[in-house]
Amino acid sequence: MAAALSNFLHGIEVVEVNTGFRSIQTVSTSVIGIVGTAPQASAIAFPLNTPVLITSPQDYLLLGETGTLPIALDLIFAQYGAIISLVRVAEGANIVETSANVIGDTSLQTGINALTLSSGAIGVQPRVLIAPGFTHQRSTGGVLSVTVGTQGSGYLVAPIVTFAAPPAGGGLTKGVAILGTGVDAGKVVSVVINDPGNGYLAAPAATFAAPPSGVTALGITAIGTVRNRVLSNLITVAQKLRAIIIADGPNTNDAAAIQIAADFDSDRIYAADPWVVYGGVSTPYSPVLAGLISRSDNARGFWWSPSNQPINGIEAIARPIEFTMGDFSSRANILNANRINTIIQYQGGFRSWGNRTLASDSRMTFITTRRIADVIADSISAAHLWAIANNISTVYIAEILETVKAFLRRLSVQGATLGVGEVWADRARNSDADLLQGHVTIDFSFTPTFPVERLTFRSSITTDGFNTIFVQ
Repeated sequence: MAAALSNFLHGIEVVEVNTGFRSIQTVSTSVIGIVGTAPQASAIAFPLNTPVLITSPQDYLLLGETGTLPIALDLIFAQYGAIISLVRVAEGANIVETSANVIGDTSLQTGINALTLSSGAIGVQPRVLIAPGFTHQRSTGGVLSVTVGTQGSGYLVAPIVTFAAPPAGGGLTKGVAILGTGVDAGKVVSVVINDPGNGYLAAPAATFAAPPSGVTALGITAIGTVRNRVLSNLITVAQKLRAIIIADGPNTNDAAAIQIAADFDSDRIYAADPWVVYGGVSTPYSPVLAGLISRSDNARGFWWSPSNQPINGIEAIARPIEFTMGDFSSRANILNANRINTIIQYQGGFRSWGNRTLASDSRMTFITTRRIADVIADSISAAHLWAIANNISTVYIAEILETVKAFLRRLSVQGATLGVGEVWADRARNSDADLLQGHVTIDFSFTPTFPVERLTFRSSITTDGFNTIFVQ
């Protein structure tokens, strides 16, 4: 009887049910991550290799006036009030040493790698990465290629590739071996160079790990002028943060600017040339674009292109950029056609001009596509912490599906995507073996919005107007 009475109630109760639809909040998109130098900075306010939060010009009064950071921050705030994760690195004896400090060490999380600590250290995650003054130079004495002289045999997994170290001050080359298939199974067929290194005076030896049994592969390297090492390493950081990189061009000529597109194939790089004149000094364009993206994100939304936005604060373009609307042969159009974004002076002011990343993949041509995909992925991921260690059930799957559907619907209403997208749980992708291991797969699809890059008006001449002459 006591047991029955323990569940007895004469009255009203309210039971909170924690199932059903959950809201997905869109992640912040306009946080800028910047790495650079400031030799006069307060070591207390701006410790080396440590993210520091900047939200107004007052926050960097103790940064001093020298190095690459002060003028870059001025240009950012000339466009808009921004949220910035700043990482200061030591200034070396020369550009090679300073660039090495900017690249930093992955294991020690110094240099650009310190940006990945931003979320935990200062509560923001950078989405727009810049290193003004360090992304425009091509590196000398780097490894151009590795020719596989002996493919080896018997490899079960791709062997580790190591390269001899360059002289003091140089950067070590890093690469990954690729195994073949079919008749080349178990053999090394090529090497992908992730970081070309720099400072080599002679071609370094490339050494492959030995296979469990069989023949060890051998490679021959070739050195020369290679792509920028800071950018090579920034791509890895950008992938971790789901961020885009604004890469400065060389500020010399069109051919040198277009070379960036030949050096990289990445949907995370938004290359820009030339530089701008600020305070009478020629300085990189990337802080300006970072500020424009922050302004555009906050005023219009992350799905808008930073192209065709008015630029504040600059005095001139560092080298002439010819532009006439509709002119295929103008310098601005040639740069844009080669995926280099630029600046135009039009209708009395300076404007950003260009939409494209350095991706060869047509699906990721526009910077907006990359950013929309990143925001959706991160927003969905951040909103589903509750779903880990939950129990797999019909209700569980339904909750996830409805939550993601609602998020995609909201993005469509805002104008970030077209249509409402689709979300589904495919039984074929959720096999018994996967479910037994606690692995659930949810598919979703969406159509991003695309910026208008070319607008065509077709005109024709008719004789219809003659009829108006003879109207009585």
